[in-house]
Amino acid sequence: MTLFHITEIRYELAAERELPEGRLVHVTETAGLAVVQLHERHVHDPRLAEQLTEFSRPIHEYGRWAQDWTEGADPHRTEKPAEGSLARAWWEFWPAHEMPDGDACRPFERPGEMFWAIREGAISDELLAEMNGVLQRVVGDGLWKQQSWE
Repeated sequence: MTLFHITEIRYELAAERELPEGRLVHVTETAGLAVVQLHERHVHDPRLAEQLTEFSRPIHEYGRWAQDWTEGADPHRTEKPAEGSLARAWWEFWPAHEMPDGDACRPFERPGEMFWAIREGAISDELLAEMNGVLQRVVGDGLWKQQSWE
């Protein structure tokens, strides 16, 4: 496999018919790009997808994350159960009064960890749980790797 800097992670709302059966989150990857589709009925704040994309852009522009990728890789690799714990990434609910006005989300990153504060009520509990499973897979198993902070 080859490491590619992740230049963009784009978040989009998707109708149920656009997602694999029974899924609330679907990730499509190419070298350096990931498109994350979120089930539209489980996103309750219309600003969320756009803000996730915008707030993650500076993180990826600085080259802090790389994608372990080979052309022809399994297109369903992000849907498999996580097995490793190389690093941690997750979403968690934060009370609205602790979030900046107008923000549905905020990223926080430190060596070995990345998490998103998601405004309470912005998404369903089910979407949060499934997204955390996807993040555990892609980050914990090293499909996406945080680069050195040095």
